[in-house]
Amino acid sequence: MNKKEFNHLVFGKKPVLEIVETSPELVKVVHLLKVDEQMLKLFKTQKINWILHNKDSFFNNFNSSVNHQGFALQFKEHAEFLKIINFENLEKKVRTLKNRSILLMIDEIMDMQNFGAILRTAYAANVDAVIFKKDNQAQINDYIVKTSMGFISKVPLFPVVNLVQTIKKLKEIGYWIYATALNEKSVNYNSTSYDVPVVLIVGNEQKGVSRLLLENADFLIKIPMHNEIDSLNVSVATGILLFHILGVKNQNGKKENSTGF
Repeated sequence: MNKKEFNHLVFGKKPVLEIVETSPELVKVVHLLKVDEQMLKLFKTQKINWILHNKDSFFNNFNSSVNHQGFALQFKEHAEFLKIINFENLEKKVRTLKNRSILLMIDEIMDMQNFGAILRTAYAANVDAVIFKKDNQAQINDYIVKTSMGFISKVPLFPVVNLVQTIKKLKEIGYWIYATALNEKSVNYNSTSYDVPVVLIVGNEQKGVSRLLLENADFLIKIPMHNEIDSLNVSVATGILLFHILGVKNQNGKKENSTGF
């Protein structure tokens, strides 16, 4: 074996367990330095391939400075497990889901940990797709896969060249655009109705959502701050907003069902 063969890796017992449990379809093989009966039972259930190494073999192939705890998970190539969609898929979603549809657009998120955390939150909030730029944006790599706890494979991804043009096309098929912004035109996020197909835009860690995207938004929203804090980490803010929007839509759905509409 050769160290160069081992790209797409996650180390450590807890991270390996989490990915095997939640996203076994991402796993090519798990490398072990020692037998762990709990792990082996899980591997059998999840149909995971594994290799038991002796100490020389393990340390020859994996960096001894990494705190691997004797566990190394090797991912499949990204193209094998990412759920990439196109505009036609989004048209089908809005026709099927109508006012229940939620899309998340991220504008030049550069921090890989933020990107991974946002993807995990998007899955938890039942987002129909995450839209992001192919360039000038943190690109999907093993760290982002790990940070998302493997849930990246379960979220439909829509990488695009131009976010503004994408917004215009989304409006044409019925979506309304809600962009986060800290300015005098913004309203509190909980004072706005979300009873339409929603695109939520969150922005770059330093600059926020870009001017052109704000100009093309239908609504500007913000999370009110207290004390000396003027803004939240983008992944935290995304979670607050997505779950609020989801809650409103669920409540609206219950009302519609109770009235027969």
